[in-house]
Amino acid sequence: MQLPHRMLANVMSLCLCAPLLAACGPTYDTDDPDYAYFAGLFDAARKAEQVADMERLNGGDWKTACIFGGYVHPIEEMEKLGATVAETDRQRMQDAKDSGFRLFEVEEFEMMVAYIDQANRAHFIHFEGGIGSDGQHYQSCVTRPETRITLDGSATTG
Repeated sequence: MQLPHRMLANVMSLCLCAPLLAACGPTYDTDDPDYAYFAGLFDAARKAEQVADMERLNGGDWKTACIFGGYVHPIEEMEKLGATVAETDRQRMQDAKDSGFRLFEVEEFEMMVAYIDQANRAHFIHFEGGIGSDGQHYQSCVTRPETRITLDGSATTG
């Protein structure tokens, strides 16, 4: 089957641009000291329910901690909890949203851990991988003394 000239040009353009689009995207926080723990937890949660012990987050220096899945607006949610958000984080989230073909700061299969420190500032750790399709629209938060989040949306006292 022969493709019309215009359609062939569009297909070729897409093929040439695909590697560039794959390179476009948010910068994930792989250097964060808590990244490996949560990335492993999210990976395990694809297979079975997991409990995230938020106690270790930021060396224990937090008062509210949250896990967000795809299609959630973490900045808005943290502001609803009374946190202040730095302009650099606002810009970083906007850049993530604007990169590639994205509608949200946290896309379909990504996750984000966010916490509020003792100075009432929000902090965000963006993860490339998440818990699969169950992570879409997922959000759960705990406030001390609670420290545990079950990755089915319920929080338990730790």
